[in-house]
Amino acid sequence: MDYSYRKNRTYKDFQSYIQEHPDVNFVELDTVHGCNKTGNFMLTLLFRNCNSMLIFLMPECTKECVKQIFDNLKELLGIEVFGTIFLS
Repeated sequence: MDYSYRKNRTYKDFQSYIQEHPDVNFVELDTVHGCNKTGNFMLTLLFRNCNSMLIFLMPECTKECVKQIFDNLKELLGIEVFGTIFLS
């Protein structure tokens, strides 16, 4: 596999960026699955500025499922609130 997209994107790089930009709000995204990689998956969103986490259940761990969750959030919150949370 080509891992060149990871250049300057390690967790250490992220920690350095946070220290250099203390006023920026971050939302960390991750996917969680069991050891057998079957069944449901979770998408987690950690809001570092308030130490809160949202967890969404996904039938598959695909970019389409993640996109659907964000599309649903945008529809539920409205574009202005969504933009304030995820695009600022």
